[in-house]
Amino acid sequence: MIKILQKDFTLPLPTKHLKIMGIRVETGPNPHIEINKQQLTVRDNWNIQLVCTPLGEKDYIVNPTLMEYQVEWVDTLDFTEELRESSVNYKKKPRSIASCIQESRDYKATLYLTMEIVIEIEASFCKNTPQDSRAVPPRVEAPPKPSAISPKPQLPPEPLSVYVTGDQLKIFEERLSKLEKQVQELLSFKDSAGTPLHDDKKPESSVKACKMSGKIIDAFRLTPVAKGIIEFTLSGQEEPVYKIAADERGVYSLEIEPGVYDIKVKHPRYLLLSLRNYALKETDEKVQDFMLRRA
Repeated sequence: MIKILQKDFTLPLPTKHLKIMGIRVETGPNPHIEINKQQLTVRDNWNIQLVCTPLGEKDYIVNPTLMEYQVEWVDTLDFTEELRESSVNYKKKPRSIASCIQESRDYKATLYLTMEIVIEIEASFCKNTPQDSRAVPPRVEAPPKPSAISPKPQLPPEPLSVYVTGDQLKIFEERLSKLEKQVQELLSFKDSAGTPLHDDKKPESSVKACKMSGKIIDAFRLTPVAKGIIEFTLSGQEEPVYKIAADERGVYSLEIEPGVYDIKVKHPRYLLLSLRNYALKETDEKVQDFMLRRA
């Protein structure tokens, strides 16, 4: 069973004038679990690392700063049956899905961070034993009482008789023989390439589509950008051959033929992002995120 959790963390910052370059989470190999009848408690201790640079006119020459935070999260899962054994593993690495920096009246800055946790749960349950093991005899119903009026017996229907003369039977057999010959001729007919017309097998395409998915993210706030447009144009051409819009969470997914593409990511509130000569091979399954800067 796959379970998706969202946990909010509050991290103090020295100032709000910071640019977060990246977020990294160090976790244990597996979360810790506690079983209490029909409840499963999952907890783990994390080390969240922030790579930041101060904002300003010369922020491009300032070395990034690494800040670390020790945090703990707990979640309780309820089941309908009593648990006997269970194991919980991280299905994916925890990732940030939302972040916001706010400053209070006393000029203290705080980072509000929302993390998505995907865990896989394997559980076995105890079998319920009945309180009273004595066998209960089956209930015997009394036979129905005969009715005072006996039902009227139903007679079988009379067989339908069809009389065919000898001449009519001969004509019918001749027509049936001609029809069978026509069917055999149609089944045995082949086209110029030698392919039977009745062969329903469809030729398999030699080119297998690629799968591409990912997110459109705000480069400063690291939050999803909804309704962004992604265009795929074959290198050397002008008109896009594929166009897709991200959903409310900034997520997109599509199947695309192999080739070399020029990719453009558009949004009214952000600057245009262009990637040239992006190669896709057969059976590729790529995850590509796009980070946009505000206009």
